[in-house]
Amino acid sequence: LVPRFTFRKGIAEVVQPIRLNDEALGWVYLTADLQGLKSHLLIYGVICALILMGTAALAYLFSSRLQRRISVPILDLVGTMEAVSRSQDYALRHEEQRDDEIGTLIDGFNAMLAQLQARDRDLRLTQFAMDSCSDAAYFIDGQGRITYANHAACDALGYRQEELLQMAITQIDNEFSDQERRAFREALEAKQSLQMESMHRRKNGDCFPVEVSANLLTFEGYQYN
Repeated sequence: LVPRFTFRKGIAEVVQPIRLNDEALGWVYLTADLQGLKSHLLIYGVICALILMGTAALAYLFSSRLQRRISVPILDLVGTMEAVSRSQDYALRHEEQRDDEIGTLIDGFNAMLAQLQARDRDLRLTQFAMDSCSDAAYFIDGQGRITYANHAACDALGYRQEELLQMAITQIDNEFSDQERRAFREALEAKQSLQMESMHRRKNGDCFPVEVSANLLTFEGYQYN
């Protein structure tokens, strides 16, 4: 026989008949007050809620500390990188000192900036020397296009540098056709250095004699003269 369970007013009741050979001998009647169980469940619920709140607080504190330890320094480093990129000032440095992996990253970044600063200074010195040279100087690529002209070349021809960088050498040399330029280039590749006399034409149309000294340069897989 299945016992009968009932709940009323915080009390649980269990009624179970007792039978022998289908004859009812009596009943078992049990009652239990559920208020104590409710109190225990409430206490356990409060404890679980407190544990969850404590865990959430610890996770927040840990993430905040982790952010201060890792995210903030990396974002500061990114800010320095953006400042260097924006200003092109390789003398800038990230000043934070650390003894961990981020410190190693910062030291590497500062060392890279020092190398770039040295190379930039050498490049600017070379540029200054070329621009300050009293003789006209040009860089000509394999197709005869002018890729660089110093101040003396601009003054001699009457062009702005931006204009010359849009031109080919045949546009300023009256005696230098495309066929002659290719022949000159082949001879230059064989000898690495050549001298010749020619005529250059200024922007106003005037022509003047020049003595050309050409050297073949190879830089990053490209040849210039």
